[in-house]
Amino acid sequence: MHIALTDHLTCPVCGPEHGLILLADRIEERRVLEGTLGCPACRERYPIVGGLADLRPRPAGPLPGPESAPTLGPQDRAFRLAALMGVAEGPGFLLDEPTLGLDPPSRDALAALLRERADAGATVILATHDTRLAESLCDRVLLLHQGSVAAEGTPTELIRRLAPTTRVVVELRNPPRVPPTLEGARTAAATRDRLVVEAGAGTAVLPALCEALLAAGAEIASIRVREPGLAEAFLTLTGSDLDPVHR
Repeated sequence: MHIALTDHLTCPVCGPEHGLILLADRIEERRVLEGTLGCPACRERYPIVGGLADLRPRPAGPLPGPESAPTLGPQDRAFRLAALMGVAEGPGFLLDEPTLGLDPPSRDALAALLRERADAGATVILATHDTRLAESLCDRVLLLHQGSVAAEGTPTELIRRLAPTTRVVVELRNPPRVPPTLEGARTAAATRDRLVVEAGAGTAVLPALCEALLAAGAEIASIRVREPGLAEAFLTLTGSDLDPVHR
């Protein structure tokens, strides 16, 4: 973990207003390899081992005993995920929700560090709801639903197979009474000042859409294009939406 990253870390228990204090035991080339991050407000301590900080809060209650129903903890889930992905041995990292509690600069710094480690030959396995992180970092993704693998592949393969449509949102003045009909596209929503179109051809639909709207006398105030991602792929596959904070 680069030492500059510690200036942006906040306590996952107390919230973003409470920064963490670094107590470094080992630093090499401005990277903190061993040490502790502490919160002066709640006195919680988070270890840094092998250059990575574990910012997961401690369990609120006692861990389940043998008499309880079997429950997989974060480490067990990570190792199960490693087994599913065929990772047997070698240098690597198993991270469970690594971006939880991080502000955007810290998230970007962590992503850059993980990409650096992966490029150096390390195996990095993420168990995360942060689909943007998975899209930018992962060479292979397993979508898990209700404890089972629902789909797997590269991010591009999963998105192309499960969520192939691009969403175009057009803000209008003087909208047409009837939305235009375009080949390869459908109107997902239409209101007094907004038109939402879904197209399988991506942004290729834009020229025809704009031409049809202008020909109908509409004034285009703005156009927003949203390409599909892993969040949309998961929704299409399972019918369950992800936490909007990770979308």
